[in-house]
Amino acid sequence: MIIAVRKATEVQLMVIKEKVVEKKSSTVTEARLQAIDEYKALETFEAKIADGSTSIFTIGFYLYKA
Repeated sequence: MIIAVRKATEVQLMVIKEKVVEKKSSTVTEARLQAIDEYKALETFEAKIADGSTSIFTIGFYLYKA
C-alpha cells in the first residue's frame, strides 16, 4: 500500500515537473518572438537590410560584369 502511494506521488511529481518545463519553454519562446518583432520594428534593422541588399547587388553586378 505504501509503495503504491509512493509511486503515485512520484508520477504526480513528474507530471508537475513536465508542466513547469513546458510552461518555461513556451515563455522563453514567446519572449524571443517578442524581441524579434521589436528588433524588426527598429530603423537600424531596416538600415542593415538595405545595406546588405546593396552590397549583394553590387557584388553580383561586378561578378556579372567580369
